[in-house]
Amino acid sequence: MERDPLRAILEEVRDSWGIRSPEDEEWHARRRRSAGEYEWVLKSLNLERSDTLLDIGCGTGLFINDVSEIARRAIGVDISEAILKRARRNLREKKNVSLIRAAAPLLPFCKPIFNKIVIVHAAFGVLLPNPHLWKIYNEEMMDLSVDVIKAAFNLLAPSGTMVVTLAPGTKEMGERVRNELIPDAMKRASITSENASVIIKIKQLESTYFALAEIKKID
Repeated sequence: MERDPLRAILEEVRDSWGIRSPEDEEWHARRRRSAGEYEWVLKSLNLERSDTLLDIGCGTGLFINDVSEIARRAIGVDISEAILKRARRNLREKKNVSLIRAAAPLLPFCKPIFNKIVIVHAAFGVLLPNPHLWKIYNEEMMDLSVDVIKAAFNLLAPSGTMVVTLAPGTKEMGERVRNELIPDAMKRASITSENASVIIKIKQLESTYFALAEIKKID
């Protein structure tokens, strides 16, 4: 029986994230927080007390820990059960937080119920292929990246905001992400000027360049 390409790629991603330890993931997340990326994302989200937030690729829950003090409800999704176990320990006191194991393009929701959605380096090779590895990513991988963006955008409530980040590393790569990669992904995900406003920024935080896409859904 022929394998479904989507399932095959998701299995590879699940296995690769299963190898990465929760300690390693949390270390990288703490570095991003200390560099100021989380603060940048929070400013772009403009969270309000009435918001319901979805964190796709929530990892060990460090970002959700920050937003849970502001948002009415926060839901985290990750593909790795080992990493989610760490997140559950980190967030055990948070009564307004729920954690779910799921793949980013196969989210277990069917309605646009989220005012805010954030994807901070989630499944990096799946969401938006690592710019340093562009030459080896095939078309199926990019199609999956678009599926993730489209699935998330469909869950965003009218007037809601979605923020996506990645780390191109250098200013040159950042410009390529801003001018080529993200616009192409938005177009293929059917996110246009008719249904959303998209602002793409690059910024140096410590010694690394980061990219951020702020997507606001039009009523």
